[in-house]
Amino acid sequence: MHPYLVEGEQTKITPLVLSHADRVRRMLLDNAPNLSEPWSTAYRTCAYIKTLPKMVEYIENPTKEQEELNRELKRRVTRSRTAHQILEEGRYPTCSHTGILFRTLMIAQGVPTAFVETFHEDYLLGRDFHGHVFGRVFGKDRSALVDPEEISYHKQESDIFPRIIFREGLDSWDIGIYSYDDMHRLREENLKTLLERYETVLGQKIERSRQFREK
Repeated sequence: MHPYLVEGEQTKITPLVLSHADRVRRMLLDNAPNLSEPWSTAYRTCAYIKTLPKMVEYIENPTKEQEELNRELKRRVTRSRTAHQILEEGRYPTCSHTGILFRTLMIAQGVPTAFVETFHEDYLLGRDFHGHVFGRVFGKDRSALVDPEEISYHKQESDIFPRIIFREGLDSWDIGIYSYDDMHRLREENLKTLLERYETVLGQKIERSRQFREK
């Protein structure tokens, strides 16, 4: 078995998950791109997640007074629930919820997929708290980073710069992130390595740009 077909604690394949995976398979999309597998499955899965209901407590188009209620809800549920719970209770519109659902529904359809945590350069350089979750989808001869919120595909890490890959695993809990506090702690503990990776990827980006200009 491919190591990224293994379930994590957050990404267990329950009967509820399987029922949603079956809906993804049967989903018909207008104007869907003509993609080969597993990229067509990834596209349908991303599109399906966007149709799922949000938590009833989440306030769409909140007033300034209501924004704090959304923030409190976000702090309470982010990184704390399994895919089964998200499907059962509704999703909060964050990349971590989307990433958990994406990986779970993908492996339920037999497609090896990793949960990929990235940190933005603003977060690494202490300017602003900014991270994002991708999925790494494995095909027969290559893998690609998929942004399940944007439904976009990226062949390599430099394509998602200024985001830098922190860790890949089975889910958020598998890579040690159970809360925002964990993200901040892990950033501090791994900052030297992350900044070295940042400089390496930045160098690759600059070199690719130079080669392109010289063509």
